Amino acid sequence: MRSKQHITRLPGDSFFLRRLSAEEADGYVVYLRLIREVNKTAIALRQPDLLDSATVAQRVGTPPYAYVYALTHQLVGVFAAIGLPAEYSTRKDVIATVLRPSFLGPRNSHPA
Repeated sequence: MRSKQHITRLPGDSFFLRRLSAEEADGYVVYLRLIREVNKTAIALRQPDLLDSATVAQRVGTPPYAYVYALTHQLVGVFAAIGLPAEYSTRKDVIATVLRPSFLGPRNSHPA
């Protein structure tokens, strides 16, 4: 009973994903703050790929579109709450200042 409550009441940065293939009986809990970028060449797609030392992950299936949509929507909420690092905003402001005259054109390049 306790694990059922844990799965049905996941925190906002977790997502339950049902089984991804017919061979599986269980599902997965996706921790949205623990997503890592993996080069697609390092993902095993077939059993022999697992023997390659460059393999760091194994593809187990593709979620249905409705799950991809829901997962993407939940990711937005998680990362919007976290926010972007201060360096992002600072650099964005610098770039905007540098690019502003080129967007305004030669006749409107006066500062606002």
